[in-house]
Amino acid sequence: MHPTQHKFSHNISPFYLFPFICILIVTVMGPNTKPDPSIIPFKYQIHFLFHPSLSFFSLSMEPFLDDLADDLQSLSFTSTSTATINRSTSSGSASNSGSSSLAPSAHGSFSSKTTRSGSLSLADLRFSIRLGSGDIGSVYLAELKSQPPPPDTNAADANNNNNKGSKSDVVFAAKVMDKKELASRSKEGRARTEMEILELLDHPFLPSLYAVIDSPKWFCLLTEFCPGGDLHVLRQRQPLKCFPDSAVRFYASEVVVALEYLHMMGIVYRDLKPENVLVRSDGHIMLTDFDLSLKCDESTSTPHIVSDQKPPVPGTHEYLAPEIVSGEGHGSPVDWWTLGIFMYELFYGVTPFKGVDHELTLANIVARALEFPKEPMIPAAAKDLISQLLVKDPPRRLGSTMGASAIKHHPFFQGVNWALLRCTTPPYVPPPFSKEVVSDESCPETPVEYY
Repeated sequence: MHPTQHKFSHNISPFYLFPFICILIVTVMGPNTKPDPSIIPFKYQIHFLFHPSLSFFSLSMEPFLDDLADDLQSLSFTSTSTATINRSTSSGSASNSGSSSLAPSAHGSFSSKTTRSGSLSLADLRFSIRLGSGDIGSVYLAELKSQPPPPDTNAADANNNNNKGSKSDVVFAAKVMDKKELASRSKEGRARTEMEILELLDHPFLPSLYAVIDSPKWFCLLTEFCPGGDLHVLRQRQPLKCFPDSAVRFYASEVVVALEYLHMMGIVYRDLKPENVLVRSDGHIMLTDFDLSLKCDESTSTPHIVSDQKPPVPGTHEYLAPEIVSGEGHGSPVDWWTLGIFMYELFYGVTPFKGVDHELTLANIVARALEFPKEPMIPAAAKDLISQLLVKDPPRRLGSTMGASAIKHHPFFQGVNWALLRCTTPPYVPPPFSKEVVSDESCPETPVEYY
């Protein structure tokens, strides 16, 4: 054997094995499964760039191989296709589904791969309590009435479990809309737009659409349930009903990243407020309620509605941007205006332009100058950021031209690691969620007529 060949064969770096291991795992898991690049540890990406065989960069290999083995076990994979909820039937078999759904991979009853199952209907859900209501529907805590048996369960055991009426511990937030009511108020388009937008989203601070149920009478969207409630309720529990600046910085930074993603997708949110910022089980946020959102041009990070002949958006008056109140064309800058109102309310517990009635509130938004209360004291950088966000002229508003980048670089967010927001410790983590089974009869808000 040639000396060079002999030397090479004994010095093959284990780093070369990593991509082949990934390929092997993907091959075993299926052709539609691929590793999420974002979960490959950064240290391995660095090792790929600086090979240890190079003379200017050398590392001990044994610790790295131990880390590699540990991290390979923790790698998760995401399907490239839409998954469906795996609903068991009395016979233990499954049929093709007509309902589109995305399975939450956090629970063993669901598969992260593409599956075919029986169609999901409202009769398959048990509604326990009403979580909230909006302009076009109400949101209920819902669960599957029966839990799919484990993969190693035989048919006889599966039938026994079904006969016992086994209950699932997977819960959802189910937004239910009355189709007749939507039609009478010409709101069908808003419901359809919300569904279409939710289907596009793939972001840690935005909801995943697990299923759409379209029955003759009802239209239902199943999304993630956030046990921490919303920031409006959480603010009420704070001393003086206000958040400290560290908490405002945390929540505002995650909202900025979520809005940045929406704008890159050509979506104007238009309904930011504490009630629509939910707290997940890990303490991080999730924006919700997209029925007021609009899909615009994706070619720019600052999508714009050239002309809007509709009346002012039927949202929370205190959060409306001046250009919406005036009926002008508007775009992504309205979201940066609402970010300013949002931060102001988290700091002070009130909004800056609220009047004694809706008419005066709208007049204040258009004409009244921004003022800050003397108490509580907030950082000067926070006041400066809010002032730049609440500029009444959209082109001069912070974020209107440079998008989220200009906001991220503001001194108020100094020290925020934007790339590792999900690794930041939240100011509040809700206690473990314990689901209390509430019967249909004991919960007057339960939509029992859906069955």
